[in-house]
Amino acid sequence: MKSTFNNAEKAYNNFDNFWSGLIAEKTIEINLQLQCEYVNTRPQFIIEIDNTKYYNKELDTGMHNINISSVVTDKEHIDLKMSMQGKAQYDTIIDNDDNIVQDTCIKIISFDINKEHLMLDPEFLYNFLKNFNNDIKKEIDVCLGWWYNSTLSMHIKLPFREWYSQNARRNFDIAHWEEAHILNYNELIKNLGKLKR
Repeated sequence: MKSTFNNAEKAYNNFDNFWSGLIAEKTIEINLQLQCEYVNTRPQFIIEIDNTKYYNKELDTGMHNINISSVVTDKEHIDLKMSMQGKAQYDTIIDNDDNIVQDTCIKIISFDINKEHLMLDPEFLYNFLKNFNNDIKKEIDVCLGWWYNSTLSMHIKLPFREWYSQNARRNFDIAHWEEAHILNYNELIKNLGKLKR
């Protein structure tokens, strides 16, 4: 059988185009499960992609499933922002020992982008999320939820799956595996050598 490729460069470029088409994503799908609690005023929860609002609702106490989708054809990246607004000064109740008894907050239970379960990879989230407190106008430590009027944001390179696979901590590359497990590997070889004797 004769190959349709007359040189290696053309074959490589055809494969590269095929691979790019295979991993290209036409949409970004974000699925969130949130748990909300509030004291006096229901908090507002907002999701924006590239400064376009996809979700903007007051949340009642309880669990909330939020699913949004955005077309990303021909984009190289997107900016995702998720915010809580409306928490007032007296929406945190503290007892005489300064323990928080009741609070207005939204906790992330699950966070998926294109079926990747990001809550199973907290190191990735802590590395790539930014948290900005909108009341004091200052970046604060990342937490997996909202206890302030704040915005969690992520600059996402596309295609998402390629970017995530390059940065995910639960999908180790060989160099990371070797670094993390070289002692165990050496110990294994030493023990296998003992078995041969």
